[in-house]
Amino acid sequence: MLTEDIVDVEAGNRTRALWKRIGRAAATNTRLPLYERALYGLLTGYLPAVLPVCRTWEDHLWARLTCRIESRSVASAALEVR
Repeated sequence: MLTEDIVDVEAGNRTRALWKRIGRAAATNTRLPLYERALYGLLTGYLPAVLPVCRTWEDHLWARLTCRIESRSVASAALEVR
């Protein structure tokens, strides 16, 4: 049931693609502070923006898994639209 709720929320956001593009642009904007870019990187699944703030192996693992989950949720939502 929980996964169905998550899919419904993602499928219901009509501006998700726009939000992801804006978030990715913020994650790659070098004029923003490092931790702000990392935040946008996590929210959009853009790992290169997150890795510079990772200090421990746990940070690296969490960042990689979080970005992988985000990228898979985007891929599954794209398949459902087709």
